Amino acid sequence: MAVADDGDRSVIETAAPLTVTAREVGPATTGVELSAMLADVTGGAPGARASVSWGDGGDLDDAGITDGVVNAAHTYSEPGTYAVTVTVDDDTLSRSVELEVVVEDEAAATPPTIQASPDSVVVGAPLTVTGRDFTAGEDVTVTLPGGEKQSVTAGDDGAFALRVSLAAGTQPGTATITALGGESGVAAEAALTVLPPAFTFVDVPPGLLFHDEITWLAGRGVTTGWELGDGTREYRPLAPINRDAMAAFLYRLAGSPDFTAPTVSPFVDVATDNQFYREIAWLHAQKISTGWAEADGSVTFRPLQPIARDAMAAFLFRYAQVGDYQAPATSAFTDVDPGNQFYREISWLAASGVSTGWKGNDGTAIYRPLTPINRDAMAAFVYRLDRLG
Repeated sequence: MAVADDGDRSVIETAAPLTVTAREVGPATTGVELSAMLADVTGGAPGARASVSWGDGGDLDDAGITDGVVNAAHTYSEPGTYAVTVTVDDDTLSRSVELEVVVEDEAAATPPTIQASPDSVVVGAPLTVTGRDFTAGEDVTVTLPGGEKQSVTAGDDGAFALRVSLAAGTQPGTATITALGGESGVAAEAALTVLPPAFTFVDVPPGLLFHDEITWLAGRGVTTGWELGDGTREYRPLAPINRDAMAAFLYRLAGSPDFTAPTVSPFVDVATDNQFYREIAWLHAQKISTGWAEADGSVTFRPLQPIARDAMAAFLFRYAQVGDYQAPATSAFTDVDPGNQFYREISWLAASGVSTGWKGNDGTAIYRPLTPINRDAMAAFVYRLDRLG
């Protein structure tokens, strides 16, 4: 209280009374600090102090008063509705107000999901597994029906797309694809229907060596075999595969890419109306095959000649774009010495597991580089090449 003298009378001036008005506070989140303006303060003596009881059983907290506003911060550990009490004291009067704070559970992260497209396929046919809401940058292990695992890295947005095909021997029926985040440890699943083959080969019965690989090859669309007069199909597994058919196999394995064949053939023995002209021209354009330079300066492909195992190794090596592979000083096969024209390519075939060759009578491995490769073994080679990713 202050006393002022105006000359004739004394007037007692009294400060405005202390008033505290609660503010509305938005919802808080468990585990996240709530920093809020809790109440407005007017009147009262200078130097007022404020304290806050947060209603969760914790200690009374001191609060600041800035420009007439009570400010404080607190972290709630449990969700609920709390009665918060704000008290302001100016050593003459003490005023308290109560306000309500709603605390919500920390928002759960959106669980990751995956999807297979298409969601029904035959073994060998390509499909795409897409995922979203994984942890950004984490490695994701995708397990396909049959147990085969493939890895992919989620992007900055937590998404990925992985193009795959089911492993040879995967049985028809309802199956599940699983994706497990390596960092988050969170898994997602997608249903997949594995369809029976669209057709089978009468000369490839179950139990035949390379039956599963040949079935996979048909499902992938790499081969259709030969259709017989009664509507059945043959694969002719023990027949050597010709160089023209080999070109077709690799072109289809690549997904039959959009390619316009040149109007002039790169090979004098492959006419532009040849059944496999486009595939052979693509093989040449990709530098998978350069053919033979003949004495007259022309270049031939020899399309109807069976492909030998050494040339097949070169085809697969170039198709896979291996790059800087360094062949070992000692050969994996006793019949392929380091001076062989295709030593590097054959060594890579062994190192990658695409070919194991044969075990000779003395227990050593042989490759038989000049032997024509049969269609059943070619199916196995192409399948293994595809699984290298």
